[in-house]
Amino acid sequence: MKKSVNNESSVFFLKIIGDLYWYAAECVSAKDKWSELIDQTMEMYSWGYDESRSLKPYSVTWLSLILNFTLGIQELEGDMVKA
Repeated sequence: MKKSVNNESSVFFLKIIGDLYWYAAECVSAKDKWSELIDQTMEMYSWGYDESRSLKPYSVTWLSLILNFTLGIQELEGDMVKA
């Protein structure tokens, strides 16, 4: 992804890409494709998290990324402790 002038924009788009991978994973029936999409989901959320370190903790973009990231860890990976 090209470096955005506004870091908040980058975080927002990485979150949206992660959301789209998650939605796609919910629609596939093949287990191997599901796993691939979930891996891509978590990669985008993780990348967004790394990019979000300069955002304020009350930023709506940051909060929505963290919410989806932790839900993904909990629901998709089944790891309550990590979430």
